Amino acid sequence: MLAKITKETHQMPIKISHQMRLNDTMAAPNAKQIRDKVYRESQKEDTHKIHNIAVEVLAAISMCQNGESNIRELFVTPKKPPSIIIYSDERLEDLKSNCTSSNGSVLGIDRTFNLGPCFVTTTIYKNRKVVKRETLQNPIFLGSTLLHWDGETESYHNFFCHLNNKLGFPSGLKVGSDEEKAVLRAIRHAFGDPVQLLCTKHLKDNVRRYLKDKEDTPTSPKKETRSVGSHLSMPKPQRRSLFTQTKWKTCDKGLKKKLLALSKEKECEDLRDWIKSLINQLYWVPSSTQEDEDDELKWEKWTSITNHIQNIHDGHGEQFQQCEHGDLDPTTRRKRWLRPGTKVMEKLELIVNSRQMKRDIPMCSPSFQTSSLEAHHSIINQFAPKMYKFSYFGMQSRYVNFLHFYKHLLIFPFFKKIS
Repeated sequence: MLAKITKETHQMPIKISHQMRLNDTMAAPNAKQIRDKVYRESQKEDTHKIHNIAVEVLAAISMCQNGESNIRELFVTPKKPPSIIIYSDERLEDLKSNCTSSNGSVLGIDRTFNLGPCFVTTTIYKNRKVVKRETLQNPIFLGSTLLHWDGETESYHNFFCHLNNKLGFPSGLKVGSDEEKAVLRAIRHAFGDPVQLLCTKHLKDNVRRYLKDKEDTPTSPKKETRSVGSHLSMPKPQRRSLFTQTKWKTCDKGLKKKLLALSKEKECEDLRDWIKSLINQLYWVPSSTQEDEDDELKWEKWTSITNHIQNIHDGHGEQFQQCEHGDLDPTTRRKRWLRPGTKVMEKLELIVNSRQMKRDIPMCSPSFQTSSLEAHHSIINQFAPKMYKFSYFGMQSRYVNFLHFYKHLLIFPFFKKIS
């Protein structure tokens, strides 16, 4: 009865054993005997499989010569297995009739990745003779395929020359691909006067990937900071304008991140109440200083904040000697003064007097500020958040409410009291 067992019965050995016991109780094998029988049969089949690459190459050559498969050509490069061109005669005739005419389809070429050590370069085209019922468009068909082991121009050139020969050397063939340089060079040299087109999907994906990498790179603010020094040879107004447009926002965010990180440390919790005052000081320094005034005045104004938060309001420097605010009412104050010599003051002075701030503060300009524009956009986002999708009339009604709010904001402005 074991002779009746085949490889297909190994998935249900218990059920097969139970059925055999119903037919013949004495001679029926158990489930283990069935598994062993299937394993021995599979081992016999594995002995006939090809395990040598040389035998595999000879088998592929034999299949190409006999014409029994879709292998049409093999070409060999040093130190690599042979590359194989695959297509059927019917598919080649279909490709030729759809792509070589004057209003023919675009021959798309793309290389796939993550398929193991072998690359697969496919060609696709739109079949003009077929229309999809749902979309009323021509469906996309698969053309010839190349199995290769590198991304060199030579491999693509051999493939495209073979394909161009089989298509009858058409002129003005429309060929589409991505921005891979090896593919573009091979198309330009293999096809006679081709019309090269770039895939819009690949272009959009490349732009999104580039912008995402630029945004997520943790060292991008540092690169922007260093780039300021390369423009020191510019005229002073132009240099300050350039810094304000490219670096001002980065300086603000970088300082705030450092202050927030310091306020979370032990014995530095009192700094949290002063973070907003430090950011306001950063904006006040350039806005209260004229373009023709000395840069040292800006630096003295900026470093005076370390004295101010310790309740020291004079003796800041030679040009900026004392704070410009009047007498402070201690009954209305909510923030604690920081004490000299403490851990929080030592680390805060390192941030305020850092090399980056010493280089950036004199470069700040009172003009070209974008804070008013950012405030304008933030008000719009309150009425029409970007995370939600609204209809045309929904957006229109929200913008009307925004203008109504803006009108009252201009008539009755809100003034913030600065301590």
